[in-house]
Amino acid sequence: MLELVANVNGSQKRLAVAVGVSEGKVVEEFKRRLDNPQPVIEVGREQAPVQQIVLGENQADLTKLPFYLQHQFDGSAIVMVDI
Repeated sequence: MLELVANVNGSQKRLAVAVGVSEGKVVEEFKRRLDNPQPVIEVGREQAPVQQIVLGENQADLTKLPFYLQHQFDGSAIVMVDI
């Protein structure tokens, strides 16, 4: 788990690209954003994009979700069971 948490930000270069500044300005940009929080906008359940497709009963298929591989020893999204 530590590897996943430690690598959340990847690198300073990735952070810089994500926030649209040079690598040397990443910390300054994060401080600026923390000092200027954006307002929270409430969206009703009927309008929420995450609620547009709802699967019920036996429709859900977890093998269709993206599977994040952290390193070479991670398993697969599909588990083989020897019976």
